[in-house]
Amino acid sequence: MPYVPTSARILPGRSQKRIVHIWCQHCEHSLLFSVTLRQNGVVCAGIFTDCEYEDAKRLLFGDKISVDDVISVHAALQFDNFLEMR
Repeated sequence: MPYVPTSARILPGRSQKRIVHIWCQHCEHSLLFSVTLRQNGVVCAGIFTDCEYEDAKRLLFGDKISVDDVISVHAALQFDNFLEMR
């Protein structure tokens, strides 16, 4: 399998913690990494995801999930065809 370059972008932020979005052109999936600078070193954690950079920005910095949102999702999950509901 040939080398395929990735695309890495840092999400906006001004703290000691940075979120990095990396997209692989080969598999078309992404990684979200949290990188935090500490006195005694760097702490890093990551997850595989299918979200794009703009999705990550919206999810991290957009409107927060409300109690009403959670109740609506809970109610929708009670139906067998909840994936088809819009």
